Amino acid sequence: MANVRAVIKRRKAVQNIHTITAAMELIAAARLRKAQNRVTASQPATDMAESMLSWVKAATPDFHDVLLDGRDGGKKTTLLVQTSDRGLCGGYNSRILEQTRRVLQELMDQGKTPRLIMIGRRGVQQGRHWRLDAAHGHELMKAQETIEQFEGPSLYELVVDLAGSLVQDMRSGQADEVVLVYNPGRGPELIRLLPLEVADPRGAAREYDYLPDVASVRETLLPLVLRQRMYRYVLRGMAGEQQTRMSAMHAATDAANDIIAALTQRINRVRQSQITKELSEIISGAEAQE
Repeated sequence: MANVRAVIKRRKAVQNIHTITAAMELIAAARLRKAQNRVTASQPATDMAESMLSWVKAATPDFHDVLLDGRDGGKKTTLLVQTSDRGLCGGYNSRILEQTRRVLQELMDQGKTPRLIMIGRRGVQQGRHWRLDAAHGHELMKAQETIEQFEGPSLYELVVDLAGSLVQDMRSGQADEVVLVYNPGRGPELIRLLPLEVADPRGAAREYDYLPDVASVRETLLPLVLRQRMYRYVLRGMAGEQQTRMSAMHAATDAANDIIAALTQRINRVRQSQITKELSEIISGAEAQE
């Protein structure tokens, strides 16, 4: 009976875990829908900013800026890595960090000087223990700047501050390009944030009058486009986090179901053997009295 009690106790513990993972799957699904709705809601503003930039750049021959053109021969690359603030999301952060390590090694092999900015508490904590390969001396992936708790109602303000910092780095020469590593759910992706890539406008050419001047419009429009793009990518990364967490919790719930079924079968077999043993003893005792 002691063995049966131990198995029953273990099954109860697994059932509690099953309850938690099933609830977390539902929570992740609700947060995923919320994140997807935020991505959809941000799309009109992003499209408007993108359209304005493409039309203005096409209509203005002298519309040049380091945020658009970059620098010839620039070797300073800022790598912006978005991870999660919470755990229990499968391999979401590990895959991002692995991609980051490969990119860092490639940049160093190309003779570039990478600068790492890590976003997200989990990525910051895990990234402290990741190392480059033997060709780079097994050096730690040291982040020059870390930002934790990158979420909440003030998310857009955080993105605005970060975008402003990246613009200053580009203009001051501390960065020649900015690359984002994030995971929208399908796997890690690389996005070049700066210099800005501008699509060709659709339709007939237009003419604009600039007030007060072209430089003022450029100084306002380019950071606006950058922060709208960053905000969209951050929201997509958060949606990918919830999607990965939902899949991880679903897999954990299925595994708990399998363990519960196996433990239940084990308990039934032990009870059956005990009942069979007791019946045999009763029958043997009755036959001995005859």
